[in-house]
Amino acid sequence: MIERKGIDAIYQDNYLKVFMVTNNDYAVPASKDERRYCVFDVSNTRIGDKCYFNALNAACNDKAIQSAFLFEMLNRDISNFKVSAIPESQGLKDQRLHSLKSPGKWLVDSFTQGYFDVPRFDEDECKTWQQEVSSEKLYKSYKFWCDSNKLGQYNIVNKNLLGRYLSEIFTKKKLRGDIRGFVLGSLMRAIGAFEKYERVSLDIDFDTDEKQDGINLLSDCANDVLELETPDFHHHISCNANARANVTYTNCNLN
Repeated sequence: MIERKGIDAIYQDNYLKVFMVTNNDYAVPASKDERRYCVFDVSNTRIGDKCYFNALNAACNDKAIQSAFLFEMLNRDISNFKVSAIPESQGLKDQRLHSLKSPGKWLVDSFTQGYFDVPRFDEDECKTWQQEVSSEKLYKSYKFWCDSNKLGQYNIVNKNLLGRYLSEIFTKKKLRGDIRGFVLGSLMRAIGAFEKYERVSLDIDFDTDEKQDGINLLSDCANDVLELETPDFHHHISCNANARANVTYTNCNLN
């Protein structure tokens, strides 16, 4: 809608296409179901390469190259191109990571340090990863994180909303007595569940025990691929990045 000063508003079709370039790590607000932005990380290998950019600039101003490029664009078959099919790029995943709300950012920091931090005076367990954690402790850890990062009240969710968010990722369970909480599993499994839900990639290193745990849990990976080849009956199992492992069995007896 176009509304000029003192003149009635009129409607016009919008053909605007926006191309943005930034050096900032956080470029666009992107949710897990983002459908508006196509984000790519550009290589920095040509920084300071004047010869490359001089040649590129000359090519862009060459009439013959301009004509060839126009011909290619006009004759390229794009009948199967879907504008709404946004590529699932690493750049887009990074923007989702930057756009997380406070519960998601708290989980990422907790995964990174390997445990849920609580106020020192309230700490009743060692700072190690717990596969089952009470809702009370999780909320205390979340509030402690919010206070440590000086978040305002409008950026902090209450206990009920935090519980709803966690239940979308992990399994709720009655731990003991009337104490309720969540089953997180190993640190690697918890990270995998979070990555799958938020559609992000966390670059977190694991020690040897965690890596071995990931191999042991390979059969639980949701994206396992089973391939059977004849006549040798090669049995190959591969898993996506969430499991951080690949296992191959050769000449297995499938009976």
